[in-house]
Amino acid sequence: MGQAIIVIVGVTIIVFVLRHLLPGSIARAIIGPQATPQQVATFNRENGLNRPLPWQYVSFLNQIIHGNLGYSFKQNMSVDAIVAHDLPNDALLVGASIVLALGIAIPVGVLQAVRRDKLADYAATGISFVLYSMPSYLLGLLLIAVFAVNLRLLPAEAPTSWANRPIACSGARRQIGWDRPARTSPSSSPRGAGCERGGECRPRSSGISPASTTWGPWWCGTG
Repeated sequence: MGQAIIVIVGVTIIVFVLRHLLPGSIARAIIGPQATPQQVATFNRENGLNRPLPWQYVSFLNQIIHGNLGYSFKQNMSVDAIVAHDLPNDALLVGASIVLALGIAIPVGVLQAVRRDKLADYAATGISFVLYSMPSYLLGLLLIAVFAVNLRLLPAEAPTSWANRPIACSGARRQIGWDRPARTSPSSSPRGAGCERGGECRPRSSGISPASTTWGPWWCGTG
């Protein structure tokens, strides 16, 4: 417990020092290098940057303890709101990875214990060594290629919050051409039907197989 506290305090000191080592100053890094001296002085005064460093560090710790993680000038919203917005997706990813890891590790471990020093034991050990030594980015790309591109069981992109689901789905449909009218000839469609006229929406590319025209992200559906 004592070591953990020391590590946490050390991390806060490093973050605090690095923040003050930004080229120029914190104010110019945030409001831009073209800021006037008056604007810089106003920013420093409003954010307590004109106070002594020990006072700034104590204030920094006090804000962290009370859950005030600061404000993102890049996204124009508080860090608390950013964390609250992304936390459900992070919890989903962590929870799913834990369940998947336990679902694979426990049966394989039991199999190796039962079939010790046999072919199944050696095969599981060899596969585990290969996967463990493989770079995570390469393994991730391979899993995306298998489960998202080939099998189409999972989305290839990061999970989208349910609040942004309609936007993400419309973007996915636009990417594969669902929002465009089908290119039909007058002979095959006497009405020259398109999506908005009740015709069948198909991807723009003629190289896509018919089986793939009914597929989309599983969280959007195909309708």
